[in-house]
Amino acid sequence: MCPTTGRLHYQGFLYFPNPRSFDQVRREMGGLTHVEVCRDITTSIKYCTKEETRVGTPCEDGRKPECAREKGWWQKISIAALWEEEPEWMLKHHSAVTAYHKQFKKVTFARPTSQVIVLWGPPGTGKSHTARSICDNYYIKPTGQWWDGYFGQD
Repeated sequence: MCPTTGRLHYQGFLYFPNPRSFDQVRREMGGLTHVEVCRDITTSIKYCTKEETRVGTPCEDGRKPECAREKGWWQKISIAALWEEEPEWMLKHHSAVTAYHKQFKKVTFARPTSQVIVLWGPPGTGKSHTARSICDNYYIKPTGQWWDGYFGQD
């Protein structure tokens, strides 16, 4: 609503990904619409969505241009979420995003507290039998330095 005349009117903001002339946009809008060149995208979005003179619920279609987003928006989102929500953007920026996450988003893993039970004794006294009865999901390490067949057993 216009604050000086009280007249209802539509307020809008258009962004074209490719350059358009002022006259071309006016023609596309029907020629009778008041059109102004955008000088600052963020300011234009704030002006068109201000609550003081709003009537009803604003509608949006499409995506905001990248330059209208909050600075560093991508730093707050996981790489998986970026691929899910912004796949085209990630195709262009994936190496920089990956480098950023490697440098600044160090992942610390919470280790569960371990319980260690040591069964000690001479051969044939039931150590292996006792170990198998304590835990269902166990791994017996073969002799030698390799851990072949280990897949995260307890």
